[in-house]
Amino acid sequence: MLLYFLILLGVIVAYHFWRLHRLNQQTKEIKGLPSLPFIGNAYLLLGLKKAEMTTKVNEIISAHGSILRFWMGPFLWIVVSEPNYLEAIMTSEYATNKSESYQFFRFQADGIFIASGQNWRRLRKIVNPSFHQRLMRNYFNVFKKESRLFISLLEKELNQKSFDIHNYVSKLTMDILCGTLMGVESRQQTEGNMEFAKNLQLSTMLIKERHYKIHLGFDFIYKMTDGAKQEAQYNENLHNYVIKIINQRKKLMNELKDKKADDNYDDDDLGRPSYLDVMLSQYEGLSDKEIAIKITDMFIAGSDTTGIAISYAFLLMGMYPDVQEKVYREVIDVMEYGDFEIEKLSRLHYLEMVIKEVLRLYTIPCVVRKLEKELKIGSTVFPAGTRALLSLYAVHRNPKYWSNPSEFYPDHFLPENVSARPKYSYIPFNMGPRNCPGQLFAMLSMKTVIGYAIREYVFHSDLKLSDLQYTDVFMLESENGYPVKISKR
Repeated sequence: MLLYFLILLGVIVAYHFWRLHRLNQQTKEIKGLPSLPFIGNAYLLLGLKKAEMTTKVNEIISAHGSILRFWMGPFLWIVVSEPNYLEAIMTSEYATNKSESYQFFRFQADGIFIASGQNWRRLRKIVNPSFHQRLMRNYFNVFKKESRLFISLLEKELNQKSFDIHNYVSKLTMDILCGTLMGVESRQQTEGNMEFAKNLQLSTMLIKERHYKIHLGFDFIYKMTDGAKQEAQYNENLHNYVIKIINQRKKLMNELKDKKADDNYDDDDLGRPSYLDVMLSQYEGLSDKEIAIKITDMFIAGSDTTGIAISYAFLLMGMYPDVQEKVYREVIDVMEYGDFEIEKLSRLHYLEMVIKEVLRLYTIPCVVRKLEKELKIGSTVFPAGTRALLSLYAVHRNPKYWSNPSEFYPDHFLPENVSARPKYSYIPFNMGPRNCPGQLFAMLSMKTVIGYAIREYVFHSDLKLSDLQYTDVFMLESENGYPVKISKR
């Protein structure tokens, strides 16, 4: 028996080293770093915080090149930040699958964000119609309504000490999401709290630890840890909120159907099915809890990431009053002092530059794709099964493409500067088949919120950009919060 075990062990070890040798030969054109047996290059990341790892990877790229072979234990990762390579991978039909590490999110949000293969293609077809351009006019009415409420609630902070504006923004973006895609009024701004955002952050930080601590990648080990128990509780809190929204929508639809049966009904009352209605019909037969897990990622993408970007915009304009003044002047010139018009949003060019610069600095640091088939780019071979880590952080801060890579500098997005850069040097919403379906929704909502607020208030900050410390949740978030002061225009 012992002999059979030793033979089996020998075969496994021999296969492991043969596989490593083969992959090294296939990728010999790609520069690599010295690695250690079994752990590979993971030793370079030991002891670092998650946000420090993002910076460390960027330092490694800066020192060794924009395409780099990196071993995470027995798995080959190729770190990419060269625009031509990013384009080839992002547009390849064989690179639409997320890596296995995204499965760590499945208990938090098992929807389109982590889906691969035919499941992703099916979900994408379902999601796309909810973000069609023709719907934006209806959504715009919600953007305006919630923005006006937002600026009225900020009045209590006038001429007071610094406050974290994200406490207000996170509720605003949740109300916008629910009022548009979910078809209900969540009333977070007036009646809610920040529990969804807090639980999301805590859950995500625990999940991301599993990416950087190799032993936690094994489910049977992770389930025995306190972190797993804490994550389960945070996820339950998230799902309970989503279930509440689901039940609210079901109740509303039943009331409207009863109204129709009583002939006291207008055909416009039900309106076009919301994203939530479509998902409820797709997952008919599942429990509310199971449906909540399937759609939580839309709450994350539709409220949390947009909220972080808006909060950064207010904070940075507080740090850079000259930028803020330009935004204010443009908003007054275009919108004057009346109600916003959706047709005029496209004329807020400088505000769009500010938003794009925020996203350049603070978007999702990286995405990881697993290649279904071998991909050859020039003389470089990416073997089938390779995990391609696409470093948005590195390409967004590469001095080759950005004159002030670590500064907040909206002029990066002047037309002449944009045309001088490769297309894939700026990819905050991803590109190719897996681009963000809600990017127009996000840009219009951010312009509306910021435009209304900047017309009403002056934002101030005691911080400098160099004071900020970061944590990597979904986006690169500020550990300092988003403290501002406001005064009346």
